[in-house]
Amino acid sequence: MTISDVIKRVEKLRPGYSVSSDEYIHRLDILEQDIYNNIISSHCDGGEFIHRTTEEDLLFVPDMYSDLYSFYLLAQIDLANAEISGYTNNMILYNNLMSEFSRYYTRSHMPKQKGRVRWR
Repeated sequence: MTISDVIKRVEKLRPGYSVSSDEYIHRLDILEQDIYNNIISSHCDGGEFIHRTTEEDLLFVPDMYSDLYSFYLLAQIDLANAEISGYTNNMILYNNLMSEFSRYYTRSHMPKQKGRVRWR
């Protein structure tokens, strides 16, 4: 999924809110960095983090969990507009999907080996 896919989805769910493309990209880059630092970097195939800078950049999370990006951006919009109940609902949905993604990624990827055991 690309950033532009997420932006289109959010704009469809929240018509009338004027948020710049750059702001969406910035927020998603922060989220991607959080996902990388807390989940992906602790696994062997984590690679290096590359900042998201254009709408055509691919995101980490597979399609089955990709709604977490929409819920995160919707929560940020609600927070900026002081719509606390909307923010709370979107963050609950985001946190649930993030937990599911974290469990999925941990199950399906080999963790990095932190050290070696030395037997005498």
